[in-house]
Amino acid sequence: MRIRYSYSAKLDEVDDRVKMHLEDFKNNKASVDWQLSEVIEEFKKKKVDHNKVLRMIEETRLLMGELDILLEETAGIISVCSDQDKPQDPEVAEAEPQPQVRVNPLEGVQGSIRQITDMAKTLHDLGSK
Repeated sequence: MRIRYSYSAKLDEVDDRVKMHLEDFKNNKASVDWQLSEVIEEFKKKKVDHNKVLRMIEETRLLMGELDILLEETAGIISVCSDQDKPQDPEVAEAEPQPQVRVNPLEGVQGSIRQITDMAKTLHDLGSK
């Protein structure tokens, strides 16, 4: 079973935290390469235990899935950091706030109803010809 958990970190700590998770995975899990090598070794035997090979393949696939999830999460974190690394456009940062324009929400609904009515009338006219 897998759960998702999260915690916050200062921006300058992110690289160390991400590295910690990647190293933890690398050090505490058998590598995909090693797992695959074990599958190949099983095929070198005179009598191949196909059930064992199927279990080994399933374990390898699960390991690859865990690694994929970890790398996907890492990429998401790093993309946010990458966005922070981009220089901010001074013109955008200093732009004056634009005044908010108040729009009557009924105007939008009424406009949509008019469009639907016009479309229905056009379809009706086309059908009666």
